[in-house]
Amino acid sequence: MLVTSQLLFSYLREFWPALLEMFRISQRQSERRLADHWKHLPDTVLIDVFLLLQDSDRSALGQVCKRFNQLFKSARLWRRREFDLTCMSVADEERMLGFGRNHAAHLRHLILSCRHPSYHTCTRFQKTLTTFLNFLFSKTELLEFSMEHLEFECYWRYSISRDRLLTSLKRFVRTQRKLLLFDMTRALFSADEGCELIQLLGKSSGQTLQELYIEELFVRSSRIFRNPIYLESVAKFKSLISLHISYNAISENTLVIIARNCGETLEHLKIKVHKHTFRQHTISRYVWKDIAKMCPRLEVFIEFLCVGNNVELLRILCPSIPLIDLDIDSGYNHEQHTWRLSNTLEYVSDTYSKSLETLCLELDNPSENIDGALRYLVRKCIFLTSLEINAHLSVSLMEDICILQSNDKIFLTKCHIIACNVTQEDYSRMKRLRQEYVEQFASQGCDFKLRTDYLMDMNEEYGIAALVDFEDDDDLINILQV
Repeated sequence: MLVTSQLLFSYLREFWPALLEMFRISQRQSERRLADHWKHLPDTVLIDVFLLLQDSDRSALGQVCKRFNQLFKSARLWRRREFDLTCMSVADEERMLGFGRNHAAHLRHLILSCRHPSYHTCTRFQKTLTTFLNFLFSKTELLEFSMEHLEFECYWRYSISRDRLLTSLKRFVRTQRKLLLFDMTRALFSADEGCELIQLLGKSSGQTLQELYIEELFVRSSRIFRNPIYLESVAKFKSLISLHISYNAISENTLVIIARNCGETLEHLKIKVHKHTFRQHTISRYVWKDIAKMCPRLEVFIEFLCVGNNVELLRILCPSIPLIDLDIDSGYNHEQHTWRLSNTLEYVSDTYSKSLETLCLELDNPSENIDGALRYLVRKCIFLTSLEINAHLSVSLMEDICILQSNDKIFLTKCHIIACNVTQEDYSRMKRLRQEYVEQFASQGCDFKLRTDYLMDMNEEYGIAALVDFEDDDDLINILQV
């Protein structure tokens, strides 16, 4: 055995250089063949490879050879960019400015964000963004510009940074003549600031703009629909397909202007009503009927946030609205016993029975039973496909909805129910319901979820509480028994 090992070792020592050379030749041939494969790949395929990489990896790949370096400069690689300036480091700021310096002409989709800025971050945000927009000025032809949650009224208290940023924005918007999408949701500008920006946008991109997202562009308390500059600016948009707007920015006059100019194109209108939004004005059913005639493809989405009073809801929900999506978050109020939520749901059932497709309810109703109104609604609204409820409900109602869906009496593709303040017995019944129907509903293509929202004090002395999700935690019964 020892002799055999010695012989093998001597053979390896003698032939090892030759074997190593053969391996090196084989490796070079493999690399050459691999290089040949990359060499013959079309540029479009290589650009797709670049698109899958992070910026640092793109840069490294661009240094491999001259061809890759040329592809690294391809405009297609730099069409879309997202920057979050909320807590951006100095290095990230430099990279952002470097991008603007080198690729401004290539950029087509720009998404910016800066959430909940402080005084310090406001100042940095303004300086960085002003410099960045200066690089883009007169070089970039954007198709999409988005900068949500600027919240001028809440955080931008210092006039110098505020004025400089507004000046940069207005100068930039004035040069963009091919925008298809503009999003400044929750900017919370003053009436003068917002109107001037909308006026510039209408002049520059009014003919091309298809999607306009200006929910809470103005401070909620303003009655912007009365502003003549605003009305004049709205008339400049000729191609809108989708419009998201707050209730204090629409009126009978505003809607007629929009319908006359965008009647052939407008398909989606979303209206947001916040509890602090000015909403004392009404839009008559006759105006809505005319709007529906002028915009035959129009579908309306309405969102109520912290508004639960029956009188206020019905003032806005006119019978002639082509409503397909309704979201009501009642919020919490010590006067919730006067809201008459059941009356609201019955009104919705009767008024929008042939149009409503999506309903989302988050209701504070500990003193009002809404089971009967909800039973009536799911039967009455024949086109309802999505139902989300977070409220005080009985398990009997959930059973009825499950039976209706199981027997093809209703045709939901999404059913999410969160029941508040359930008892141990209710929880057990809900668990059985879920086990009984979840597979059947999945086979029907229905996204089905039953949950509890159970908040109970575990230690009053230290204020410790437990929030238990029915779907994820099977130990709720044991907790309740403690």
